[in-house]
Amino acid sequence: AAAVLTSVNALALSLSFSENFLALPLIGTILVLLTITAVALLLYWASYQRSKFGLIVVFLYLVTILAQLTGMVPERGREASGKAALNLPQGIQSVAFHYFPNLYIVSFDSMIPETLAGKFLGKNFSKLEYSQYLRSAGAIIFQNVFADRVGTKPSLNALLNLSIDPYTDDKENQYRYFNGKTDSIVYRIFRENGYRISSGFAQASYFGQKGEYVDEYVFSERAAERFPFCEFRLEWFYLQFFGFCIASDAVIEKSDQSEWPAQVLASIKEKASSKNERWLSFYYVFNPIGHTSLDFSRSDEKAFRAYKQHFRTQVPELASFLRELLSSIRSRDPDGIIFIFGDHGTWLSRDLKMESNEQFWVQDRYGVFAAVVGAPRCRQGGELVWNGGFTTPSLILARLLSCLSGAKVFANAIPGQKWEHDFNRFRMSERRLASDLFSVVRNTACHRARSNLFAAGQF
Repeated sequence: AAAVLTSVNALALSLSFSENFLALPLIGTILVLLTITAVALLLYWASYQRSKFGLIVVFLYLVTILAQLTGMVPERGREASGKAALNLPQGIQSVAFHYFPNLYIVSFDSMIPETLAGKFLGKNFSKLEYSQYLRSAGAIIFQNVFADRVGTKPSLNALLNLSIDPYTDDKENQYRYFNGKTDSIVYRIFRENGYRISSGFAQASYFGQKGEYVDEYVFSERAAERFPFCEFRLEWFYLQFFGFCIASDAVIEKSDQSEWPAQVLASIKEKASSKNERWLSFYYVFNPIGHTSLDFSRSDEKAFRAYKQHFRTQVPELASFLRELLSSIRSRDPDGIIFIFGDHGTWLSRDLKMESNEQFWVQDRYGVFAAVVGAPRCRQGGELVWNGGFTTPSLILARLLSCLSGAKVFANAIPGQKWEHDFNRFRMSERRLASDLFSVVRNTACHRARSNLFAAGQF
C-alpha cells in the first residue's frame, strides 16, 4: 500500500511539470487525477489479492523514483521551460541605459504610509519608525501612492509590465512574470542592457518554479529542506501527497516567513558585492507586518485591537530590517538604487463592500508606502518629481527607467493602460509628490533632449 501511494504521488508530482497537463482545462485535469486515483486503487486491490501484482507495484514505484533521479522530473532550482513569451509590441523602442547602477526592488506586505496609519489605526500611529528612518537616511518618500493592483500576485506582476494592458490583464500569463515563466517589459529592458535578474518569494509554491526569463529565483531554504516535495504545485491546487502539503503549509509558513528576511539580505549582499555583474533584484517580504486575517472584521473590537497591537509591535522590526538593508547595500554598492514599496494596504475593510464607504475601501486596500533611496542623478534630473495628484509603483519605476536611459517613460500615458480606480478622487494627502527633504532642481536642457520611450498609439 505504501509503495502504491508513493508511486501515485510521484506520478502526480511529475504532472506538475508537464506543459500538456497544465494546458488542460480544469475538468480535464480533474479527470486525469481521478483516473490516476482509480488506477492506484486497482493496483492496491490487485496486489492485495495476488502477490505478483505487488511486484508490479514495486516496479512502478522504482521507475518513478528513477525518473526523478535521472532528471525526467525537474529538480529544485533547475530552469523551467515556461510557456512562450508574450509578443511585445513593435512600438517598444530599444531602451539603452546611460549608466548602470544595480537596482534593488523590495516589496513588503501591507506597508502603508503614515497618513493612512494615523487615519485608520489611530493618531498614535501617525509617525512610523520605518518612515522616520528612511526620511533620516535621505530617501525620497512619495505621497499619495496607490498600488497598481491589489493582492500580492497582481501587484508584483503588474509592476513588471508598468501596469500596461494587455500584459497586466492577460488571464493566461498575468501571474507568470515575477518568477520569469513569461517575459515582461521590465525584465526585458534590463536584460537587454546587460543585467542579470534575480527574484524571490518565501514560498516557492506561491508562484511555482523558476522560469527561463530570470537568472535566479530564490525561495525559502528551510521549507525546501523540510518538505521539498511540497515546493512545486499548480497555480490552483496541490497535487502532492493527497492534501499533506496543504496541511503542512500552516505549520511551515510561520517559520518560513520568520527566516526569509535574513535570506533576502544574504542574497542582496551577494549581489551588492558582485563587481563584474549588473543585477536587477526583486524580492517580496511578507513579514514583519502582514495584512489582516481572512476572517477579520473591523467591527470586532477584540480583533481590531489585536491587529493594532500586532502592527505597533512589527513596525520597529521593519525599521530594523531596513537599517540592515541600507547598510548592507551602501557599504558594498554605494551607487545602487533601492526601491521600496508596499504591495497593498492592510485590508481593514475586508468585511466591507466598496459602495458602503468608497474612500475608506480604496485607500485601505490600495494606499501604500513607497520610497527610493540613492539615485542622485535622478534627483538632479527631476525624474523623481511628480506633479500629478497620485502615483503608483509602476509610475515610479517608469521614472527610474527614464533616469537610467535618458528617455522619458510616461507609464500613465501609454494607450492601453488603465487604473482600476480614479485615484485622484482618493488622495491620502493634499501634498503633491516630492521629496520630504530635497528640493530637486530640474535640468530643463536635459529634458528637452530626451525623447519619449513609448510613442503615442503604440499600445
